[in-house]
Amino acid sequence: MNEYNDTFVFLPNFRAAEGGSGAVLDSHEVVSWWGRATGVTWNNPFGNLTGVVNGGNSKSGLQAPTRPEDSMLLHPVVHVSKTDAEHYCAQRTAWDNERHGTPRGVTRLPTEVEWEYASRGGKEGRVYPWGNKERKGEEGVYRANYFQGTFPEMNTVDDGWEQTSPRGSFGPQNAYGLHDMVGNVWEWTSTAGGDGYVKKGGSFLCHSSYCYRYRNAARSFNSGDTTAANLGFRCVSSGGTEDEGA
Repeated sequence: MNEYNDTFVFLPNFRAAEGGSGAVLDSHEVVSWWGRATGVTWNNPFGNLTGVVNGGNSKSGLQAPTRPEDSMLLHPVVHVSKTDAEHYCAQRTAWDNERHGTPRGVTRLPTEVEWEYASRGGKEGRVYPWGNKERKGEEGVYRANYFQGTFPEMNTVDDGWEQTSPRGSFGPQNAYGLHDMVGNVWEWTSTAGGDGYVKKGGSFLCHSSYCYRYRNAARSFNSGDTTAANLGFRCVSSGGTEDEGA
C-alpha cells in the first residue's frame, strides 16, 4: 500500500470476498486489465480480510498487523513499494544486530547488477537462470511461474499456478540453488532507471506475446511508491560473515 492508500490488481483474477475489505476503484485508463483498488495490502493481497492493520509494532504499543491467511504464508509478499521494502530491510538489520548484540552487516535491496549476477548463477550468455531452453525435457516441464494461454483473457494455468506460487514450487533455478529468480513476482532493486527504479525477474503475469521478461537480462521500471499484485522483493546481506544472510 502506498501513500495514496491504494494499489493495483489484475482484474481478471481479483475477486474480493463477500464482506471483505477490498474494492476496485477504477480500471487503468491505458491498460484495461489493471485496476486501482483499496483495502488490499501485503497481508491482505486479495482484499478478503476485515479489520486488517497495515503496519504496526506490538513493542511500541501499536496494534500488530493481522496475520495473513495460512495458505499464503509461503507465497512471496506483494503490494509493497520500494519504500516498504527498504523499511523492512532496515528493520531486519536492526533485528539481527539486536539479536546478536553486535553489528552483523546490513540487509538491503540488491542492485540490478547484483540481482542479475545471482540470477545467472555463475553462467554467462544464458537466457534463463537454468539455461536457454524455456521448458525442461520432452514433457515440457515448466521451470517458473508465468502466464500461459491468451493474455490477458485466458490463463490456461499449464504451470499449475494462476497467481503467485509458494516459494520453491519449481525447484532451484540455477547452480547457486536460488528459487524464483524469474517468474512469480517482480523484484525491486535499488538501481534507479526510467521514471523510478529497476525491477527484475518478471512475474506470473508475464507472457511471451506481451511481457517476455522472465529472463535474466530483462528489466522494467516503476516509481518507488508503486505497489501491485505482482510486485515484491528479496533482500541481500552485506558486511557480515559468510554464514549470515537475509
